[in-house]
Amino acid sequence: MALQGKFAIVTRGARGIGASIVCALAKGGANVSVDCLAPRSYFSELSETQAVNPVEEVRALGVSATCVRVDMSSLDIPATVLKATINGRGCDKTDILVNNAGLGGNATLEDGTAEEYERLMAVNVRAVIFMMQTVLPAIRRGSRIINLYSISAAVVLPRRRFMRPPRQSVKE
Repeated sequence: MALQGKFAIVTRGARGIGASIVCALAKGGANVSVDCLAPRSYFSELSETQAVNPVEEVRALGVSATCVRVDMSSLDIPATVLKATINGRGCDKTDILVNNAGLGGNATLEDGTAEEYERLMAVNVRAVIFMMQTVLPAIRRGSRIINLYSISAAVVLPRRRFMRPPRQSVKE
């Protein structure tokens, strides 16, 4: 197991690609911390229910798993995620950060609102930057930070033009 004894944080690891990443890291031997969305966020009830599945699957593999209920648009969240991760596993270092959290939307450029734009930027750009900044002091030498972005950053889809700039920011 190449990742035996390593510690990973995966944002939005409760469903979809994030859940697959969490399970792959755990199968490699890594202990993982997963975040799921808070009540005021999109898909909150679904995400919390779905977060249980990868966490249970990870624990069944014999590695530790911590689930942190957060809203990645909040400025306080990176520190909250790191603190909960450290408290949940009793280790103050991290080896892997996967910034997977991201929001989409179907607003056109003509129909998008300032509120929707702020939310997209908060989760898709600001959360990525501040998760990296917060984790840096706790990351071990030779560790990895992986930032994922949506296909929306590379391809212009008519109904997704409004979300392209935030996603493109992470790509760059």
